[in-house]
Amino acid sequence: SRKPLLQSAKMPFNFLKIFIQNLDPDKDQIWHCLIMTPIYLYIVTLFIFLSSLIIHKDFSFEILLNTPVGLLFIAAIYYILVFIPAYFLQLFLLKFNFLNFVSILVSAIFLSFLIPNILAILFITPWQILPIEIIFMVSFFSLIFALTYWVLLLKTLKKAAKQSNLKFPN
Repeated sequence: SRKPLLQSAKMPFNFLKIFIQNLDPDKDQIWHCLIMTPIYLYIVTLFIFLSSLIIHKDFSFEILLNTPVGLLFIAAIYYILVFIPAYFLQLFLLKFNFLNFVSILVSAIFLSFLIPNILAILFITPWQILPIEIIFMVSFFSLIFALTYWVLLLKTLKKAAKQSNLKFPN
């Protein structure tokens, strides 16, 4: 049977609704997802990078040993410089019930501009902001982290809702 034209027109809107839907996690769920984000990215990136090296025949044991160290360095930067500001920014967005896909991406871009520039002002002798190329590079990593965080948050909320329905069925 054919779907009415109006019903099939609603399909893209229903799909896009997930991106503007406000999420309602608790502080522990936000903390857990922010902790797990680099771990998920680390595993996926390591697999993709090493697979790519094997496919292109550039594989060597030196690269095999250096790759995890480089990825751990990126994760350490995340935990030291980004984790706490991101956590408080997510709590701020949650307080105003504005925690959704768009706000998470905007907050990632905001932090990727703010944190490196604060570090540059503190540690570079003549006060200056960083070149736009560095900001774009950092923003690219921030958006990947933000997207992973959003997916983990959705997964955590869905899992919590399923467990709540099992405990208290309607």
